Amino acid sequence: MVPTGARPDVVTLTELADRLCHHVWEELASFGVNSKDVEKIVRHMAVVLVELGRTAFLFAISNGIIAQVEGRIENYSCLEETKDSAEVLKAQMENLQLGLASAYTAIASDDELTAKVPLKSHKVEALLDLLARILDKNASNPMYCGMVFVEEVSLAIPLAWLLQQHLQEFFQHPPSSAANVFREAMCRTVAATGTQNMKEVIRNAAFDAFEKGHSRVMVCTNCAEEGVDVAACAFVVRYSGFHTTKSHKQGSGRARQPEAEVFYFENDAEVCKSHVIEAS
Repeated sequence: MVPTGARPDVVTLTELADRLCHHVWEELASFGVNSKDVEKIVRHMAVVLVELGRTAFLFAISNGIIAQVEGRIENYSCLEETKDSAEVLKAQMENLQLGLASAYTAIASDDELTAKVPLKSHKVEALLDLLARILDKNASNPMYCGMVFVEEVSLAIPLAWLLQQHLQEFFQHPPSSAANVFREAMCRTVAATGTQNMKEVIRNAAFDAFEKGHSRVMVCTNCAEEGVDVAACAFVVRYSGFHTTKSHKQGSGRARQPEAEVFYFENDAEVCKSHVIEAS
């Protein structure tokens, strides 16, 4: 398991995250947004603050919520029985954008958020350092790539954005000449979730970029535990905890290289391996 350092009091942080998400929802309601789908998406953003820190949380408010709502609209539009729900969301999009801009301004200057929450969580700092190190080590392999699994849909897009920002900064002055040659692909990070919360064209573009080697890292939910077969996939990171042997086997099985590595941030690696052996 990857050591992630000391964490702030999780209970206090969770309470703060819930309060801020409640404020976002109240602000949206004041702009006339009343969709239960939007409310659910907003409240689930609390985990971004806890797991990733302040920078990713603010990005999630300004970009992540809209992306998920657009995915819902597309998904609902496909079925006759949910087309009305799609129309309701479409009608509220302008007010949603205005409300999120207002909420973002208020939250960005929240004293408690600034005082108690680091820009990046200790856990995500450990992930950023890990990925920068292994990507640079394998920079001479143009197809070297890997996947980062998260449990919550709300984490995928903010984490992919945060990783890309970090890798762009890290490889701005690459430690190795090979890293300089393949810098664009090494810095590009894509996200993929199920079609209910992500537009299909965006999801397909993420898989396509990853499979063709145009992106070295893909952040994904369990939508990619099956059906993704990238021969060059050399590492899997289980950023979130998982609770079934099946999930472990499917997720770690994405790493196709003979010497592939699996990194655990929440689960005990030896316990996971023993469960797989027992189930075999």
